[in-house]
Amino acid sequence: MPDPDTRTALLLVLGTGAELTQAELAHRLRVTDRTVRRHLTALARDGLVEARRDGLLKRFRLVPGAHPLPPLPVRLSEEEAEALTVAALAARSLLAPTPFDRPLAAAARRFAQAWLAEVFSFEPETESEVWDFSHPDGPPAPFDPVLFRTLLTSVRERTPVEADYYTASRRQLSSGRRLHPLGFYVRGGSWLLAAWCCRDGRVKDFALAGFRSVRPLTGTHFDPPKDFDLHLHARDRFRAVAGDAVYTVRVAVKPEILPYFHRKVYHPTQQIEAEHPDGSAVVSFEVEGLDEIAAWCRSWGPRIRVLEPSILVEQVARAHAEAARQYERPDPESP
Repeated sequence: MPDPDTRTALLLVLGTGAELTQAELAHRLRVTDRTVRRHLTALARDGLVEARRDGLLKRFRLVPGAHPLPPLPVRLSEEEAEALTVAALAARSLLAPTPFDRPLAAAARRFAQAWLAEVFSFEPETESEVWDFSHPDGPPAPFDPVLFRTLLTSVRERTPVEADYYTASRRQLSSGRRLHPLGFYVRGGSWLLAAWCCRDGRVKDFALAGFRSVRPLTGTHFDPPKDFDLHLHARDRFRAVAGDAVYTVRVAVKPEILPYFHRKVYHPTQQIEAEHPDGSAVVSFEVEGLDEIAAWCRSWGPRIRVLEPSILVEQVARAHAEAARQYERPDPESP
């Protein structure tokens, strides 16, 4: 049976008044000649399409007076269609681990087919060749879409859950953990759930990839903490790791990398406090937890020096010293 989406797209193209050959239709619709031929045969049988000779070519057009498709319920300007096309591509990169990925792709294809009848300066069906929204840290860690759907329902309906959760940093599985799921956010390529942890008595972050099972406690409900705001909660995290305390972190930045800090905000609280005549500067952040920002500081090597807090100074200095010692010892595998 011919694909109804291709049939619709073909009718939309011919609905513009175009008279196209089979090869031109196949190129426009990005399908094979054989597929187009099958659809044209079916449409001719239904009295919707007719052919005419143009020299050695056979061109196809809608039968005069035929109205095979209802008008689109929404008409978009070119700028709106372009923005929606690019947004769908960007969202697919973010939503790849979730159950929304396939429905979003299908919806984007339907829009692209509907717009075949429009005259745009861009081609929606080929925009994926123009953009690359893959995450620089690689694809997000996969997680169970069924568990995700259970957690999403819990967030929306404010239903508590019991979860078995694996903490990778401690290699520890905790069972029967009662949580009040509050919302999702993404940091550093990781999908996180902010939830009130009944065991610890505070809001904590849980990587979706760490959930092993989730059981909704139906018939019960919870109220979110009165002072909780998901957007503020997510903003105060330095990428994907949350700790127990808030720290003001100050780092000295060498001249050769200061332009990076003018061009990019590594954290919403980033401030360039002082710029010195030699081109160096002091940059500060307010973060919750130090693990992630410690790794970030180490990644800059000698181009950044931590000034405070002292605990972070010690962590980074110790890590650099241990790394240096690795190169002081002869490689046992060297000949």
